[in-house]
Amino acid sequence: MKLESEPVEVTEEVVDAAIELKRQEHAVFTPVDRPVQFGNLITLNIEANIGEKPFLNNKDIVYEMNKDSPVPLPGFAENLTGMKKNEGKDFTLIIPADYRIKEFVGKECFFKVAVSEIKEKQLPELDDEFAQTCGYDNLTSMRERLSADLKVKAEQLGKQRLKERVIDAVVEGSQVHYPPVLEDKEIDRLLEREARRLGFTKVSDYLSATNLAEEKLRETLRPAVKKQIARLLVLDEVGKIEKIEINESEVDNQISEMVKSEEGDAEKMRQLLQLPQVKESIQQTLRRDKAVDWLVKGSYQWQLNRSQGETMGVSRLFLFILLGFIFVFICVYTLVAPDIAAEQLNTLLNTQWWNLDNIRILGIVEGVIAAILIIRGIRLY
Repeated sequence: MKLESEPVEVTEEVVDAAIELKRQEHAVFTPVDRPVQFGNLITLNIEANIGEKPFLNNKDIVYEMNKDSPVPLPGFAENLTGMKKNEGKDFTLIIPADYRIKEFVGKECFFKVAVSEIKEKQLPELDDEFAQTCGYDNLTSMRERLSADLKVKAEQLGKQRLKERVIDAVVEGSQVHYPPVLEDKEIDRLLEREARRLGFTKVSDYLSATNLAEEKLRETLRPAVKKQIARLLVLDEVGKIEKIEINESEVDNQISEMVKSEEGDAEKMRQLLQLPQVKESIQQTLRRDKAVDWLVKGSYQWQLNRSQGETMGVSRLFLFILLGFIFVFICVYTLVAPDIAAEQLNTLLNTQWWNLDNIRILGIVEGVIAAILIIRGIRLY
């Protein structure tokens, strides 16, 4: 398991794309007296029906002409190209198969449109004046700061991806057991949230309006829910094992950050976040975040220890094999030429103790030592 953060590189092409995006953000639209083209901003009236059912009825709606736009239906923008100011047009489109309201799929939608204004997008010149408009000293400074900002964002994204990979690796190596009712409760929560997002007070109303089969939708959601539950349970277990604690000040700091980002009634948001059950949920989230950080740090330490261990293992293997063959050479030498070996040892040690019998015994001992060293090296391998 080798888990490393992905290398970060911000190329000139990426910086160019970021600058172009800022140009698009600072573009202005000016009225023109010519037919509609892609990229224009137009004002028009739209009436649309599917059979006898009204589909759209908008007056003076502002519409941006983007090629291949699926809004309100694929092919709508293409049918507006070439129209002139104060000109009307009727056309029909087929509701695509992936349309969210299934009862409309495959049916014809009749459109009646009239264009009242055509505007052309004008991009600012790419110069120091434009850079100053965006809050930079000049164009060079703009490129440098954008490059630095993009690198920071890329590093943050890399860290997040690393966290995801670490969690997935830990979950994959864990045995997670939980009652099936947890899945059903989480699916219920997801359906209720989606219904509220689309303006429905009941899940049944949401399912009826979108013509979705509840059981099929629940089974579609189940794999993702399984994965999420397993991840949360594993992180909770890591928090318990490592005794990860979140103190009150950490919770309060998180609440302050959440209040700062609130665009509405900040005080009302603070009161909501101070509720005991909400604070407990925030504490649990922070504990899981710390568990993820601990796992990421642990994966790095594991990899470091593994690399160090492999290096030490190779060094010891080489040492044992080398010493083994040295003793083999000495053993062979003393057994093949004992008289020469005895004479050399007596001269080296300034003694007359070494004779042929002692040299042969020494050769045998050296052979045993050589065998032990080589066997130890083989086992290390």
